[in-house]
Amino acid sequence: MSQSALTQKRVCSPSPRFFRFPERVHGFTLVELLVVIAIIGILIALLLPAVQAAREAARRAQCSNNLKQIGLALHNYHSAFRCFPAGTVVNVPTACNGSDCRGTSMMVVILPYMEQSAIEQIYQPYYRTNRAWLNFVSENPQNAANSVIPTYLCPSQGKWGNILNRKDYFGCAGGKTASYRHFRGDSYVDGVFYVNSFTRIDHVRDGTSSTIAMGESVHPHPYGIGDGYGNMNVGGPTYWFDGGGLYADLPAEQGQGYGRCLMTTKYPINSVHIPMTPDFENDVPYGSRHPGGAQFVFCDGHVVFLSETIDMAVYQGLSTRDGGEVVKADAF
Repeated sequence: MSQSALTQKRVCSPSPRFFRFPERVHGFTLVELLVVIAIIGILIALLLPAVQAAREAARRAQCSNNLKQIGLALHNYHSAFRCFPAGTVVNVPTACNGSDCRGTSMMVVILPYMEQSAIEQIYQPYYRTNRAWLNFVSENPQNAANSVIPTYLCPSQGKWGNILNRKDYFGCAGGKTASYRHFRGDSYVDGVFYVNSFTRIDHVRDGTSSTIAMGESVHPHPYGIGDGYGNMNVGGPTYWFDGGGLYADLPAEQGQGYGRCLMTTKYPINSVHIPMTPDFENDVPYGSRHPGGAQFVFCDGHVVFLSETIDMAVYQGLSTRDGGEVVKADAF
Protein backbone atom coordinates (compact mmCIF):
# COMPACT_ATOMS: atom_id res chain seq x y z
CA MET A 1 0.00 0.00 0.00
CA SER A 2 1.38 3.37 -0.95
CA GLN A 3 2.11 6.00 1.56
CA SER A 4 -0.62 8.24 0.17
CA ALA A 5 -3.23 5.47 0.40
CA LEU A 6 -2.26 4.74 3.96
CA THR A 7 -2.57 8.40 4.81
CA GLN A 8 -6.00 8.51 3.13
CA LYS A 9 -7.23 5.51 5.19
CA ARG A 10 -6.12 7.09 8.42
CA VAL A 11 -7.85 10.32 7.56
CA CYS A 12 -11.18 8.63 6.61
CA SER A 13 -11.28 6.17 9.51
CA PRO A 14 -13.20 7.52 12.60
CA SER A 15 -11.05 8.24 15.55
CA PRO A 16 -12.11 6.43 18.74
CA ARG A 17 -11.99 9.61 20.72
CA PHE A 18 -14.61 11.25 18.47
CA PHE A 19 -17.13 8.33 18.52
CA ARG A 20 -20.10 8.68 20.95
CA PHE A 21 -22.90 6.22 21.76
CA PRO A 22 -26.37 7.84 22.11
CA GLU A 23 -26.87 9.06 25.69
CA ARG A 24 -29.67 7.39 27.71
CA VAL A 25 -32.60 9.79 28.40
CA HIS A 26 -33.95 9.45 31.98
CA GLY A 27 -37.76 9.92 32.64
CA PHE A 28 -41.20 8.37 32.20
CA THR A 29 -42.44 7.07 28.94
CA LEU A 30 -45.99 7.91 27.92
CA VAL A 31 -47.13 4.39 28.78
CA GLU A 32 -45.56 4.57 32.24
CA LEU A 33 -47.18 7.96 32.87
CA LEU A 34 -50.59 6.66 31.87
CA VAL A 35 -50.20 3.64 34.15
CA VAL A 36 -49.31 5.87 37.11
CA ILE A 37 -52.31 8.14 36.45
CA ALA A 38 -54.59 5.11 36.23
CA ILE A 39 -53.29 3.75 39.55
CA ILE A 40 -53.79 7.12 41.27
CA GLY A 41 -57.32 7.34 39.86
CA ILE A 42 -58.16 3.88 41.19
CA LEU A 43 -56.79 4.74 44.63
CA ILE A 44 -58.84 7.95 44.74
CA ALA A 45 -61.95 6.06 43.63
CA LEU A 46 -61.40 3.59 46.46
CA LEU A 47 -60.59 6.24 49.04
CA LEU A 48 -63.39 8.78 48.47
CA PRO A 49 -66.29 6.47 49.42
CA ALA A 50 -64.43 5.53 52.59
CA VAL A 51 -63.91 9.21 53.46
CA GLN A 52 -67.55 10.00 52.74
CA ALA A 53 -68.70 7.01 54.80
CA ALA A 54 -66.54 8.15 57.71
CA ARG A 55 -67.96 11.67 57.50
CA GLU A 56 -71.54 10.38 57.36
CA ALA A 57 -70.85 8.11 60.33
CA ALA A 58 -69.71 11.15 62.30
CA ARG A 59 -72.75 13.17 61.23
CA ARG A 60 -75.08 10.32 62.10
CA ALA A 61 -73.45 10.02 65.53
CA GLN A 62 -74.01 13.75 66.11
CA CYS A 63 -77.62 13.42 65.01
CA SER A 64 -78.09 10.52 67.41
CA ASN A 65 -76.60 12.61 70.20
CA ASN A 66 -79.03 15.45 69.40
CA LEU A 67 -81.97 13.11 69.79
CA LYS A 68 -80.46 11.74 73.00
CA GLN A 69 -80.25 15.27 74.40
CA ILE A 70 -83.87 15.92 73.44
CA GLY A 71 -84.90 12.68 75.12
CA LEU A 72 -83.11 13.73 78.32
CA ALA A 73 -84.82 17.13 78.17
CA LEU A 74 -88.21 15.43 77.88
CA HIS A 75 -87.47 13.33 80.95
CA ASN A 76 -86.24 16.33 82.92
CA TYR A 77 -89.45 18.12 82.02
CA HIS A 78 -91.41 15.07 83.18
CA SER A 79 -89.50 15.09 86.47
CA ALA A 80 -90.47 18.73 86.99
CA PHE A 81 -94.13 18.55 85.94
CA ARG A 82 -94.95 14.83 86.23
CA CYS A 83 -95.88 14.66 82.57
CA PHE A 84 -94.31 15.09 79.16
CA PRO A 85 -94.89 18.47 77.51
CA ALA A 86 -97.88 18.69 75.21
CA GLY A 87 -97.00 18.40 71.54
CA THR A 88 -98.58 21.82 71.23
CA VAL A 89 -100.17 23.90 73.98
CA VAL A 90 -103.24 25.80 72.77
CA ASN A 91 -105.09 28.07 75.17
CA VAL A 92 -108.72 28.28 74.10
CA PRO A 93 -110.20 30.81 73.60
CA THR A 94 -107.40 33.25 74.50
CA ALA A 95 -105.15 31.98 71.68
CA CYS A 96 -107.90 32.03 69.05
CA ASN A 97 -108.54 34.33 66.15
CA GLY A 98 -112.02 33.31 65.14
CA SER A 99 -111.98 29.53 64.82
CA ASP A 100 -108.20 29.39 64.26
CA CYS A 101 -106.40 28.85 67.57
CA ARG A 102 -102.59 28.73 67.49
CA GLY A 103 -100.33 27.16 70.09
CA THR A 104 -96.81 26.77 71.43
CA SER A 105 -94.59 23.89 70.37
CA MET A 106 -93.03 21.38 72.73
CA MET A 107 -89.69 22.41 71.24
CA VAL A 108 -90.07 25.75 73.00
CA VAL A 109 -91.03 24.51 76.45
CA ILE A 110 -88.11 22.05 76.74
CA LEU A 111 -85.52 24.77 76.05
CA PRO A 112 -84.81 25.39 79.78
CA TYR A 113 -83.80 21.73 80.05
CA MET A 114 -81.30 22.18 77.21
CA GLU A 115 -79.50 25.20 78.67
CA GLN A 116 -81.52 27.59 76.48
CA SER A 117 -83.59 29.33 79.17
CA ALA A 118 -82.85 32.82 77.86
CA ILE A 119 -84.60 32.16 74.55
CA GLU A 120 -87.59 30.51 76.22
CA GLN A 121 -88.00 33.55 78.49
CA ILE A 122 -88.21 35.81 75.45
CA TYR A 123 -90.97 33.59 74.10
CA GLN A 124 -92.98 33.45 77.36
CA PRO A 125 -95.24 36.46 76.62
CA TYR A 126 -96.51 34.59 73.55
CA TYR A 127 -97.75 31.50 75.39
CA ARG A 128 -101.21 33.01 75.68
CA THR A 129 -101.34 35.59 72.92
CA ASN A 130 -103.85 35.55 70.14
CA ARG A 131 -101.54 34.01 67.53
CA ALA A 132 -98.74 32.60 69.72
CA TRP A 133 -95.74 31.73 67.52
CA LEU A 134 -97.05 33.77 64.61
CA ASN A 135 -96.76 36.90 66.73
CA PHE A 136 -93.41 35.72 68.05
CA VAL A 137 -91.82 35.57 64.61
CA SER A 138 -93.36 38.83 63.41
CA GLU A 139 -92.31 40.76 66.53
CA ASN A 140 -88.85 39.20 67.02
CA PRO A 141 -87.44 38.95 63.50
CA GLN A 142 -83.89 39.94 64.38
CA ASN A 143 -83.27 38.19 67.69
CA ALA A 144 -84.97 35.21 69.29
CA ALA A 145 -86.85 34.11 66.18
CA ASN A 146 -83.58 33.90 64.29
CA SER A 147 -81.82 32.05 67.07
CA VAL A 148 -80.14 28.82 66.05
CA ILE A 149 -80.72 25.80 68.30
CA PRO A 150 -77.87 23.46 67.26
CA THR A 151 -79.46 20.47 69.00
CA TYR A 152 -82.46 20.78 66.68
CA LEU A 153 -80.36 20.51 63.51
CA CYS A 154 -79.19 17.25 61.94
CA PRO A 155 -75.72 17.75 60.40
CA SER A 156 -76.57 15.39 57.53
CA GLN A 157 -79.37 17.65 56.38
CA GLY A 158 -77.89 19.91 53.74
CA LYS A 159 -80.98 20.82 51.75
CA TRP A 160 -81.88 23.92 53.75
CA GLY A 161 -78.43 24.79 54.98
CA ASN A 162 -79.16 28.52 54.67
CA ILE A 163 -82.15 28.29 57.07
CA LEU A 164 -80.54 27.64 60.42
CA ASN A 165 -83.49 28.56 62.65
CA ARG A 166 -85.33 25.49 61.41
CA LYS A 167 -85.74 22.12 63.12
CA ASP A 168 -85.15 18.62 61.77
CA TYR A 169 -86.83 16.70 64.63
CA PHE A 170 -90.54 16.27 65.30
CA GLY A 171 -92.62 14.76 68.09
CA CYS A 172 -94.79 11.75 67.27
CA ALA A 173 -98.58 12.12 67.39
CA GLY A 174 -99.17 8.45 66.57
CA GLY A 175 -100.26 7.10 63.23
CA LYS A 176 -102.16 3.85 63.57
CA THR A 177 -105.76 5.06 63.83
CA ALA A 178 -106.83 8.52 62.71
CA SER A 179 -109.63 10.21 64.61
CA TYR A 180 -110.64 12.61 61.84
CA ARG A 181 -109.59 14.12 58.54
CA HIS A 182 -109.90 17.82 57.79
CA PHE A 183 -108.30 20.41 55.54
CA ARG A 184 -104.89 19.98 57.23
CA GLY A 185 -104.85 16.18 56.95
CA ASP A 186 -105.49 13.30 59.35
CA SER A 187 -105.69 13.94 63.09
CA TYR A 188 -104.02 11.29 65.23
CA VAL A 189 -104.10 11.31 69.02
CA ASP A 190 -102.90 7.74 69.66
CA GLY A 191 -99.27 8.78 70.19
CA VAL A 192 -97.54 10.49 73.10
CA PHE A 193 -97.63 14.04 71.71
CA TYR A 194 -100.59 15.90 70.27
CA VAL A 195 -102.44 19.14 71.01
CA ASN A 196 -102.77 19.62 74.80
CA SER A 197 -101.66 16.03 75.39
CA PHE A 198 -99.61 16.27 78.65
CA THR A 199 -99.02 12.51 78.61
CA ARG A 200 -97.58 10.86 81.72
CA ILE A 201 -95.21 7.91 81.63
CA ASP A 202 -97.86 5.67 83.17
CA HIS A 203 -100.10 6.51 80.20
CA VAL A 204 -97.56 4.84 77.91
CA ARG A 205 -98.87 1.36 78.53
CA ASP A 206 -97.15 -0.14 75.50
CA GLY A 207 -93.86 0.51 77.28
CA THR A 208 -91.55 3.47 77.05
CA SER A 209 -88.87 1.39 75.30
CA SER A 210 -91.37 0.48 72.56
CA THR A 211 -92.97 3.87 71.98
CA ILE A 212 -91.56 6.57 69.72
CA ALA A 213 -91.20 10.02 71.23
CA MET A 214 -89.56 11.91 68.38
CA GLY A 215 -87.86 11.35 65.05
CA GLU A 216 -86.15 13.20 62.25
CA SER A 217 -87.65 14.41 58.99
CA VAL A 218 -86.32 16.12 55.87
CA HIS A 219 -89.52 16.11 53.84
CA PRO A 220 -90.73 19.61 52.89
CA HIS A 221 -93.94 20.99 54.36
CA PRO A 222 -96.56 22.56 52.11
CA TYR A 223 -96.53 25.72 54.21
CA GLY A 224 -92.92 25.64 55.34
CA ILE A 225 -90.66 28.66 55.59
CA GLY A 226 -88.66 30.02 52.69
CA ASP A 227 -89.50 30.65 49.06
CA GLY A 228 -91.42 27.37 48.79
CA TYR A 229 -94.25 28.45 51.11
CA GLY A 230 -97.55 27.43 49.53
CA ASN A 231 -95.81 25.91 46.49
CA MET A 232 -96.93 22.29 46.52
CA ASN A 233 -93.97 21.28 44.35
CA VAL A 234 -91.40 22.83 46.68
CA GLY A 235 -92.54 23.54 50.26
CA GLY A 236 -89.93 24.11 52.95
CA PRO A 237 -88.75 23.37 56.49
CA THR A 238 -90.35 24.67 59.68
CA TYR A 239 -89.13 27.00 62.42
CA TRP A 240 -88.00 25.37 65.66
CA PHE A 241 -90.75 27.36 67.44
CA ASP A 242 -93.55 26.54 64.98
CA GLY A 243 -96.54 25.28 66.92
CA GLY A 244 -99.74 23.61 65.87
CA GLY A 245 -103.31 24.64 66.37
CA LEU A 246 -106.91 23.75 66.98
CA TYR A 247 -109.97 24.65 64.97
CA ALA A 248 -112.66 25.83 67.34
CA ASP A 249 -115.49 24.65 65.11
CA LEU A 250 -114.34 21.01 65.49
CA PRO A 251 -114.09 18.76 68.57
CA ALA A 252 -110.67 18.95 70.25
CA GLU A 253 -109.58 15.46 69.20
CA GLN A 254 -110.57 16.16 65.58
CA GLY A 255 -109.54 19.70 64.78
CA GLN A 256 -105.80 19.29 65.31
CA GLY A 257 -103.50 20.97 62.84
CA TYR A 258 -100.08 20.08 64.20
CA GLY A 259 -98.09 19.37 61.03
CA ARG A 260 -95.46 22.04 61.56
CA CYS A 261 -94.33 20.56 64.89
CA LEU A 262 -95.53 16.94 65.02
CA MET A 263 -95.59 13.99 62.64
CA THR A 264 -97.11 10.54 62.37
CA THR A 265 -96.23 7.11 61.01
CA LYS A 266 -99.04 7.21 58.47
CA TYR A 267 -96.55 6.91 55.59
CA PRO A 268 -93.29 4.91 55.38
CA ILE A 269 -89.95 6.36 56.41
CA ASN A 270 -88.27 8.33 53.61
CA SER A 271 -91.37 8.22 51.42
CA VAL A 272 -91.64 11.20 49.08
CA HIS A 273 -94.91 12.98 48.31
CA ILE A 274 -94.27 15.63 45.68
CA PRO A 275 -96.34 17.42 44.55
CA MET A 276 -98.07 17.84 47.88
CA THR A 277 -101.64 18.90 48.46
CA PRO A 278 -102.93 21.70 50.72
CA ASP A 279 -104.30 19.08 53.14
CA PHE A 280 -100.92 17.34 53.53
CA GLU A 281 -99.68 19.37 56.50
CA ASN A 282 -100.45 16.71 59.14
CA ASP A 283 -99.31 13.87 56.91
CA VAL A 284 -95.64 14.73 56.30
CA PRO A 285 -93.55 11.56 56.88
CA TYR A 286 -90.43 10.95 58.90
CA GLY A 287 -87.15 10.53 57.03
CA SER A 288 -83.52 11.55 56.88
CA ARG A 289 -80.41 12.00 54.74
CA HIS A 290 -78.86 8.97 56.41
CA PRO A 291 -78.86 6.09 53.93
CA GLY A 292 -81.62 3.55 54.45
CA GLY A 293 -83.75 5.00 57.22
CA ALA A 294 -84.01 7.56 60.01
CA GLN A 295 -83.26 7.92 63.71
CA PHE A 296 -85.82 8.06 66.50
CA VAL A 297 -85.68 8.64 70.23
CA PHE A 298 -88.05 6.51 72.28
CA CYS A 299 -89.88 7.47 75.45
CA ASP A 300 -87.26 5.84 77.66
CA GLY A 301 -84.57 8.01 76.06
CA HIS A 302 -82.76 5.47 73.88
CA VAL A 303 -82.13 6.23 70.21
CA VAL A 304 -82.73 3.72 67.41
CA PHE A 305 -82.10 3.82 63.67
CA LEU A 306 -85.24 2.45 61.98
CA SER A 307 -84.91 1.06 58.48
CA GLU A 308 -87.08 2.49 55.73
CA THR A 309 -88.11 -1.09 54.96
CA ILE A 310 -89.55 -1.69 58.43
CA ASP A 311 -92.89 -3.48 58.41
CA MET A 312 -95.63 -0.84 58.52
CA ALA A 313 -97.61 -2.69 61.18
CA VAL A 314 -94.54 -2.66 63.42
CA TYR A 315 -93.72 0.95 62.57
CA GLN A 316 -97.22 2.18 63.34
CA GLY A 317 -97.35 0.03 66.46
CA LEU A 318 -94.24 1.78 67.75
CA SER A 319 -95.98 5.14 67.37
CA THR A 320 -98.90 4.38 69.71
CA ARG A 321 -98.77 4.78 73.48
CA ASP A 322 -101.56 2.35 74.35
CA GLY A 323 -102.30 0.26 71.29
CA GLY A 324 -101.68 -3.10 72.92
CA GLU A 325 -99.19 -4.18 70.23
CA VAL A 326 -96.56 -6.71 71.11
CA VAL A 327 -93.40 -5.66 69.28
CA LYS A 328 -90.36 -7.92 69.50
CA ALA A 329 -87.01 -6.23 70.00
CA ASP A 330 -85.59 -7.80 66.82
CA ALA A 331 -88.48 -6.46 64.74
CA PHE A 332 -86.88 -3.04 64.39
